[in-house]
Order: sequence, then structure tokens, then C-alpha cells
Amino acid sequence: MKTFFRASLAIGTLIAATAGSPLAFAQTVLRYSNWLPAGHPLRAQVMEPWSEEVAKVTQGRVKVEWAPKVVGTVAGQFDTISDGLADVALFVPSYTPGKFEITELMELPFLAEKASIRSPATHRFFTKHLAQFNEYKGIQPLSVFTGPAQHIYTAKRAIKTVDDIQGLKLRSPSPTVSQGISLLGGVPVVKPAPDIYEMVSGGLLDGAVFTTPDSLSFKLTTVVPKAHIVEGGFSATVIVLAMNPAKWQALSKADQDAIMSVSGEKLALGVGTAYDKAEQEALEATRKAGGTVERLSPAVVAAMKQKTLPVEQATYEKARKRGVPDPVALVNALRADLSAASR
Repeated sequence: MKTFFRASLAIGTLIAATAGSPLAFAQTVLRYSNWLPAGHPLRAQVMEPWSEEVAKVTQGRVKVEWAPKVVGTVAGQFDTISDGLADVALFVPSYTPGKFEITELMELPFLAEKASIRSPATHRFFTKHLAQFNEYKGIQPLSVFTGPAQHIYTAKRAIKTVDDIQGLKLRSPSPTVSQGISLLGGVPVVKPAPDIYEMVSGGLLDGAVFTTPDSLSFKLTTVVPKAHIVEGGFSATVIVLAMNPAKWQALSKADQDAIMSVSGEKLALGVGTAYDKAEQEALEATRKAGGTVERLSPAVVAAMKQKTLPVEQATYEKARKRGVPDPVALVNALRADLSAASR
């Protein structure tokens, strides 16, 4: 009996001693499915610091633990999160054509070129105008943002006129870009960015539409060495930082609020700022590798805008069918926000 009493007293003393320490609470571990290569600006400058911030702002109650490799496929990250195979991940709506058609309103061409302006504006636009349509049912969005503007890269052919795009097999990141490529006479091939290197090297593609920093992140500077910069961007891919909803609901309101304090528009701005810097580094790397960086002439861009007008109309029509009553007014509001932020 004395031994039992002493043991009980010791346990009670330990509990009392640790009541104010980090060991006093149960830690929630969020499994993060990563598909970005080491050194990628979105990973190194945004997502890895975000993981550390989550632990900091929750005072250690929530920890983000990175999986050693992607859980599932890059294109299937929505289902990975929704099914609970991972708790947190970045998913790209356009990698699943036909499923997230309201999202395409945020990916229209020629909206804005600077990532630090377009990315936070995308989160504001989603929160104010699109979240109500619940297109991401099955996941909990933590931040909705865009990468940098997308431009046209080719392996061999230089683009001097709009007709030079005719017949080019170009990787496309989204349905919006695919339609634009087709209207310009090219042949779109929808593939995730990690597939570009192998497909161009194997002669299956003549080039690709992607963001400038991707040329470094995915080692493409010598594979598609001709960069053609499109004023306003040929598009910009929407990316969503998302969490499994059951895991989210299991968190306390305090921890939810803490996580959102380092997510949302703040994270979107961080993405844009990181990408602005990465764009300049990537363009310089392309030049150093012997490639060329040329801005498409105003005449070429004007011709592209004219030929791709049906993209905008088709995007509006798809949004209407998904229940958006006036998508034109919404996009005009986005343009106004972007214009104001650019001043």
C-alpha cells in the first residue's frame, strides 16, 4: 500500500509539474503531402516557413509534418486531402479539367503580370465572390492564390508573329490555356509541370506554357531555352492550400484562428513576393544558359488577345452553368482590384 501511495504521489507531482509545459497538451500532427522539388520558391520561401509558423502561432499544439514524397499523384491532391490520405497539401484545380470551372474566372489571360499583385488579389476575390459557390466542397481552403504569370517557352522555334505558334505542341497547365493555344493554332497537351522536361526531351512537345520560375525549379533552362514574355501573362494558375475538413474541425477555434493568421491573403502575398524575386533569377539563368528572353511585341499580344476572345466568353458561360449569375461583373471587379493594386 505504501509503495502504491508513493507511486501515485509521484505521478501526481509529475502532472502538476508539467501542467504549464508544452508536454501538458496533446499535439496535433498535420501530415503534409509535398510535390514541389527542393529549392522551388513556393516550397523553400513559403510552405516550409509556413509549416514553422503554424507550430509557432499555435504554441506547439499543431505541428506540420512533411511526407517524404507526394501522397497519391500531383493531379489528385484534392482527393488525397478529401479522403484523409494526407491532412494538408497544395492542389491545382486546373489539373482536373472540367471539375473546377468557376475557378477558371481567376485564370483568364492578360489580367496581370506581377505575382505580388495578382496572387493576394486572387485570395481577396475568392473570399469575397467565389467561396459562396462551394466549389471546393470536400476540403477546407486555407489560402487561394495564383502563381506568377505564365509565358510561352519553346525548344527551337522563335515566336516573332502570332502565326509562329501555328502547329506547336505546347504543354498547357489548364483548360483556359488549352483553349487559348488551340485558338492560336497550336496543339495543347495538358500535363503537370514536373512532366515538361521528359516530354520536351523526348520530342513529344515543342514547348510549354508555364511560369518563369519553373524553368529553374524543374531544370528547363536548356530544354526550352526560348522564353517569350506575354504582357499581362497568358494566364496564371490558381493554387489552393487546403486541409482535410475533419482534421480542421477537430482543431480548437483558437488554433483555427491562429493558422488562418499565417494563411489566407498573408500567405498569398508571400507567394507573390517570392515569385517576383524568383522570376528575375530564372530569366537571368535562362540567359546564362545560352537561352533567349524576348518580350512579345505589342502587335503580337494584340493579335493574341483578339484571337483568344472566345476563351473569356466560354469561361463566363461555364461559370453561369455552375450557378454564377453574373460572372462578367465579377471579373470586372477583379480587374478593378488589380488595377488599383498596380497604382
